[in-house]
Amino acid sequence: MNAWLRERLSAYGLWAAGGAVLCVFLMLPSGCMMRAVNPGPLPSVESPESFSMQTGAPAPEEGTPWWEAFSDPVLDGLIETALQQNFTIAQAVERIDRAQAILRQVNAVRFPQLGLDADVERTREWQRLKEDGVDREDEILDTLDTIQSIESTINDFLDSDSGAGGSTDAAPDADTVNRRLLDATRDAIDRRDARKAENERSSWTDTYETEYSTGLSLSWEADLWGRLRSATYAQREDWAAALHDYEALRLLLSAQVAEAYYQAVEQRLQYDLLQRQRESAQTFLELIELRFLQGNASIVDVLQQRGQLADIDAEVPVVESQLRLLENRLDVLLGEVPDGEDRTGDAVAQLPADTALPRVAVPVELLQSRPDLKALQRVAVAADFRVASAIAERLPRLTLNGSLVYGETSLVSSVTGSGAASLFQPLIDWGERKAAVMEAESRFRESLLAYTEAYLVAVEEVETALWREARQRDLIEALVQRETILQQTVNETRVRYGLGVTDYLPVLTAIQDLQEVQRDLLRDRRVLVSLRIELYRSTGGATVPRPGLQPLEGQFPVPGC
Repeated sequence: MNAWLRERLSAYGLWAAGGAVLCVFLMLPSGCMMRAVNPGPLPSVESPESFSMQTGAPAPEEGTPWWEAFSDPVLDGLIETALQQNFTIAQAVERIDRAQAILRQVNAVRFPQLGLDADVERTREWQRLKEDGVDREDEILDTLDTIQSIESTINDFLDSDSGAGGSTDAAPDADTVNRRLLDATRDAIDRRDARKAENERSSWTDTYETEYSTGLSLSWEADLWGRLRSATYAQREDWAAALHDYEALRLLLSAQVAEAYYQAVEQRLQYDLLQRQRESAQTFLELIELRFLQGNASIVDVLQQRGQLADIDAEVPVVESQLRLLENRLDVLLGEVPDGEDRTGDAVAQLPADTALPRVAVPVELLQSRPDLKALQRVAVAADFRVASAIAERLPRLTLNGSLVYGETSLVSSVTGSGAASLFQPLIDWGERKAAVMEAESRFRESLLAYTEAYLVAVEEVETALWREARQRDLIEALVQRETILQQTVNETRVRYGLGVTDYLPVLTAIQDLQEVQRDLLRDRRVLVSLRIELYRSTGGATVPRPGLQPLEGQFPVPGC
């Protein structure tokens, strides 16, 4: 590299460094947004001070999963497996990754874009050097050559003819003269064409030229009104919403696994209860048949007891079918193929012990405890930032461009630097950008309405769960009393039937009522567990976040005005 080139590169290097410093200086105060965005909007309804039903149980420890309150190791294992293997959760993780990738794309636009260009061009060119009068002279010379050739041919013919005959009165043959003249003309034309072709070949030149160029290009939009900044913040809120949606799905999945698990446990317990009821009915049938053989009972009594036994047998396939359905449901929730294996065997088939209602905070705390509400709040904030971006779209846009290019050919080497600033201000767009602002504002208001409605539904779910659980406890207490009364009734009617005081119908009715109450009592105790699961879900029961998916606050800092 010669001294001139080093000098030029040094000069343009200082120019590029100065331009970079200028860009950094311009970036520092940029990004003044044209709209104040509320980072924590609240529902547009007045929140009650407390729920209508208060609970006095102590609050669980911070970070303790809600399902550990049931003290069921099998349930703990199933939920942990589901949280790791469930495909719906895996899809939510992909949505988080996609939102983060989009955030990086949007954020990258705010910074200068530097590019490297390199070009190689090879050119082949054919040229002919031509001067005035050269072609005309060639035509004249060709004509003179032709005339001289014809004249020489005639003289040669005359000389040869007089020398041969010695007589002057003998005329040459016309055909012979014409043929010789034609041959002479053709020879002259051929010589002319050959000379012309030789001249053309010697006048064309074939040249090659190779050009090399390489350089840097810089482009940056000065975010004067915060358009790019608002877009970045909006996408960051979308990313945060995706994280909260992920937690909401984990909470929902844990509740679905617990619900399916305890429903399967109930069916297992129902099956065991039917087996015990069938054994009791079979024993009593044998006693009635013995009394019938002894003449102390009628055939009607035997048939009635056989019918009661058949009723129990008819309930068994229903319970087995429901049990298999719930076991298959658990397999799918755990992200596994249904395999016909039971996850609620006899050794673990039990419902959790009844416990007091957990502490329920004031309704406004649902905004912080329920991940679905937090996600909707982030969506509303993102929509507000997009309103700010749409407003900035209507204002002037300043773009800075620069380049530094080194080029080289066979004749010259060069270094070229350039810089430009462009300002664009929309003048007439027939209301397009104004309509875009109105659309963004409408989406923002819609997101606030959706957020408010979801909050009302959340309060409703908690209120409903509290009241239903309280009423369910009353129902279970009444069923326990009814079970006690019916058990006494069965015992009394059996004694009276054994003494022959009454027929078998009162005994059969009492037994059927007792067995039905026992099955209802088992089902309603499971419903109580389901209501507790619903209460944990509706209050945003704690789940253990998956490592690596916590919101990274401040990862993309944006300078203020």
